[in-house]
Amino acid sequence: MNGIIDQQTPSRDWTTVPRLPMLHENIQPTSSAKAADPLNDLLEGLEHQLQEQDREFDLSIKTLVRMYMFSDRREVTAFLRSNRTVVPLLIEAFPHFNRSFNGTPLLLEVMAEESESRTINALAMWWGIREEARARLRSFDNSWWLENVGKANGRVVFDYQIEK
Repeated sequence: MNGIIDQQTPSRDWTTVPRLPMLHENIQPTSSAKAADPLNDLLEGLEHQLQEQDREFDLSIKTLVRMYMFSDRREVTAFLRSNRTVVPLLIEAFPHFNRSFNGTPLLLEVMAEESESRTINALAMWWGIREEARARLRSFDNSWWLENVGKANGRVVFDYQIEK
């Protein structure tokens, strides 16, 4: 219709028809609806928990840095981030491993393997004879490690490295 209509008169009074919400009003909640959304509250709570866990993890890494030397800090930290259950185990193991090797320096080193599963080695840097190091490692194994090896999920190896 390309004509000009001077006056339109509806046959029905539309002011009495209830107003239904438009489609975009159903999809886009108002700010007050967001505040009362239980899913949004849940997501915010989970995000807060993740941030708290990251802070605790960073503190645990700082603790490990005081206990062990890192062969490559970036590589070791990346390994620990992707294998977070290893961190409390290494912290718990430290006094036992350190005592077994009379306070010798301890090193954390990520072992690159051809397969996708990688391990982290906790190495006692030993300047003595090999037989004594073996006896000390056996002592550590019997006194603590054998009871806790299941916590490592195959990701941790405790060993020694002979220094010259």
